[in-house]
This record gives sequence, C-alpha cells and structure tokens, in this order.
Amino acid sequence: MKTAQEKIDLIDKWSTFFIQQTESWYSDLAGELGAQLAYLFAAMATGISIDLYDHDELICILYQAKIPLSEDIWEYIIIIPEGE
Repeated sequence: MKTAQEKIDLIDKWSTFFIQQTESWYSDLAGELGAQLAYLFAAMATGISIDLYDHDELICILYQAKIPLSEDIWEYIIIIPEGE
C-alpha cells in the first residue's frame, strides 16, 4: 500500500504528463478525457483500478507516448477490448 505522500507524488507525476500532452487541445474529446482523468486520479488516491476501453482517449494518449507497461500508471487501469 502506498503512503499518502507516494499517492500525491503519483498523481502529480501523471497530471503533469497529461497536461503536457493535451495543453494545445480544444475538442469535444476534452470532456471525455477530463472524466477519465478524474476517475484515474481518484483510483490512484484510493488504490483501486478503473476500467477503460482500448479506444478511450486516455489509453490512446498513453499508447501514442509509448508509456511502457512497467510504469506505475498501468496498475490503476484495466483495459477492456473493443466490443466487450
């Protein structure tokens, strides 16, 4: 189990990453991404996982940035294949 400081550091690390990846965006997807990030950060804070489809915007950003599966963010995401 992560300490409170480790959770804060984790959320800080990934919120900074997503801000850098999406700061120039202005689209209809911004609302969807915002909801996904809110659930992700809540999951990180509580130590649970969230379900996301493989075509969800958050997953696409992680894939495009080639974030390795060894990164801590993947502990909090369960990817649901399209069509399930």
